[in-house]
Amino acid sequence: MNANHTELTLDEARARLGDVVDRAARTGQITYVTKDGQRVAAIVPTERIGRAADISLSLTSVDVIAEETGASIEDVRAVIEHISALDIGESIATIDDSNLVGMETVALYAVYERLGRVIRFVRSRQACEPDTVTFTIAGLDITETSVVDGTTHTRTDTGANLRDVDEYLNARATDLTAEGFHEDVPTPRDRS
Repeated sequence: MNANHTELTLDEARARLGDVVDRAARTGQITYVTKDGQRVAAIVPTERIGRAADISLSLTSVDVIAEETGASIEDVRAVIEHISALDIGESIATIDDSNLVGMETVALYAVYERLGRVIRFVRSRQACEPDTVTFTIAGLDITETSVVDGTTHTRTDTGANLRDVDEYLNARATDLTAEGFHEDVPTPRDRS
């Protein structure tokens, strides 16, 4: 384990919170908090994540971006490096050897715009092709393509901000689940 970071269980972190925060402030140490053996949070010195109090900073995982876009981890890292080099918003900083990245919302937006996102829902039907609803998110555009009972419908919404995109997708996911759909494994985009 890197000397500049450590892992504690949730119970250990609770019991030693003051010490953990002091070490973060004095030495720059990052403490990952684990639950059921998985990292679920981190106590990070503020200088490691930029001016978090002054900007809209997002902390996310390279794995999550890869899953949501269907891109490989290597492609996600390459796009993050590219966007970082363009100096869009706050610098993008990869934290240690983990897959966590901190970036200003505008930079996160640029990463998703470059990679796009594809989310697919499927509803199985007896002796028929399954019904599908596919969301393709590219920048500020959401294209919803549904194939239900063999009929295709496509609708594109433009101009939403990142928060609105997520709210829209969450609402549609709730509706589709109520109609018997389930989320399918993300589909990689054609990068040719």
